[in-house]
Amino acid sequence: MLLEKRAKIRANQGRIIFFAWLVLILTVNIAISNKTLAPKDTAAHEVTTTPDTLLLSAPSMILIPKTNLYFAVEGSLNRFFHFGYWYTIHKRSWYRATYYNGPWFPVLSSMVPQPLLDLPENYRELYAKNERIPYTELKKHWKQQARVISSQK
Repeated sequence: MLLEKRAKIRANQGRIIFFAWLVLILTVNIAISNKTLAPKDTAAHEVTTTPDTLLLSAPSMILIPKTNLYFAVEGSLNRFFHFGYWYTIHKRSWYRATYYNGPWFPVLSSMVPQPLLDLPENYRELYAKNERIPYTELKKHWKQQARVISSQK
């Protein structure tokens, strides 16, 4: 009788542990999926016509030293390029795109590169005299710059 009770208790403990692991694995999987899909899931909130995100022609860019962060020279647009993505801010919200002219998708500030968050307000005046990189050379330039930065670490 005692052995039967112990066997039932162990079986129940085994089921409880199994289901606890299952819940943990599912929770982690859902959390990872939601984080990686977040920009794609925001298609319903796509932003294409905000005043400071519309560019009709490819911008020239300026590299901010010791980073792999570039900013668009044209006008007063807050348009940035970092490791293959374009970023802009509009009404205190960040947006990201794969092309300089969008489409733009909202992103959490935790997905915005740290060098961009650390940028001083007067960045245009500070770096205005730096070399201008034509849009057609941007991809080649940032990949070379990434190698230089990683070799300095």
